[in-house]
Amino acid sequence: MPDATPSPPRRRPLAWAGALLAVALAVAASAEARGRGARRLFEPGEDTGPSRVGMVDDAAGAYRIWREAGLRGRHLVVLTGQWSRPRNLKNQPPTPEELAAAQAMGDLELLDAQSALFSAGRVGMVRRFDVVMPPAAFSQRLGQVRGQKELQRGDGVFVLPYQGLERRFSTPRAFAAPEETVLLLVEPSWFGPGVPPDPLGWLAGLGLRWDLALIALGDPVAQGEERQAALALGQAAGARFWEVAR
Repeated sequence: MPDATPSPPRRRPLAWAGALLAVALAVAASAEARGRGARRLFEPGEDTGPSRVGMVDDAAGAYRIWREAGLRGRHLVVLTGQWSRPRNLKNQPPTPEELAAAQAMGDLELLDAQSALFSAGRVGMVRRFDVVMPPAAFSQRLGQVRGQKELQRGDGVFVLPYQGLERRFSTPRAFAAPEETVLLLVEPSWFGPGVPPDPLGWLAGLGLRWDLALIALGDPVAQGEERQAALALGQAAGARFWEVAR
């Protein structure tokens, strides 16, 4: 005769799930602690100026400035209207000029304005990204990544990690200033409808602290008037043009 005693609840799978979640959280916390512990802040030089703001050609120029300064483990805030991505060398083979430039700079990989931020994360310069986008660009990109497994959505914000790097994307309304001192990069495609026209003043008003802010004068999708707005921002801040000598 079958045993009529009810079977106990099956708790093992839930217990394992809880244990795995705890381990994942512990690993993430450990990685964050290591990243913070390895941070290296920017040490200003004679030409830096009190505002610690400079101008560069594009994100690749910013990468080279960060590398020259020996920056590590940083939280980067990027104001932009474009979506960076790793370079596909199969579809975008390097030109002879790019190869010569990479060899002259001693780069371990080819850098361009679209892939430089991924390179900064890959080599450990940056451990966390906060990307602030104009509302239209934010909505467009959210539509393109909707349905991805790791996507976490909020009101005017989404989080989408990439190969262990934490990436938070938001509209200006939903941006929350990090507590730590950050690196700041402003790309010209930021200057679209629905954004503060004086981003440096806006961020300072939110309590954001940076030890180095770089204003890129070009990016892959920027239009002429947006490039002019970026230049005007740099001039208003008294920023000089910076580049690493080749």
